[in-house]
Amino acid sequence: MATHRIHLEQVVDLSEANGLLRTASRAHINLSYFLHLYLIDLNSAHRHSLRAVEILQQMGDLESLRVPHSNAFISTLNLDELKLAEQIFSEAFSASIKLGSLMEYYFKLNRAQLLLAKGEWKLALGVNRILLEELQQGSSFQRDSTESLMPYSRLTWASLFCSVSISNTTRALNSGENLRRCIILDPFPGV
Repeated sequence: MATHRIHLEQVVDLSEANGLLRTASRAHINLSYFLHLYLIDLNSAHRHSLRAVEILQQMGDLESLRVPHSNAFISTLNLDELKLAEQIFSEAFSASIKLGSLMEYYFKLNRAQLLLAKGEWKLALGVNRILLEELQQGSSFQRDSTESLMPYSRLTWASLFCSVSISNTTRALNSGENLRRCIILDPFPGV
């Protein structure tokens, strides 16, 4: 694992040093993903997600912000920084969202996570149920004018995640159990 981290860090350093901003942003996203899922280094993962957002904003590439914003949002929730997570959520979804787009999918997915973190179980349950139904019906999230077909494996993951989230939220509602710390999931649904 240490070798993987070193290689990912080298890609980050080389791409930034040579002004390869698109490559640098992607390298930060990949390193963030690795740090979060494999090394459980939430602080470093969060820092790299925010750096990817910063680079894309510097480039003016607002279309590509969806993934790093989602990464930063989930890592912020996992660090228990609810106010910052709300701010990132607002920034990520401040632009109008085209119905049926992948951006709408990410909005609903992240909104459900925010509602869970705030303890708003019934609202989170409703959002997850709607999202699961849309995914199961061959959702329009699969295609929009700016993005390619959502891979089948990602649709399967999204449906599974919604099902688990519905189950956990229902358990919380029925038992009064606080599942706020059970939000850790695949933090990078677009990668």
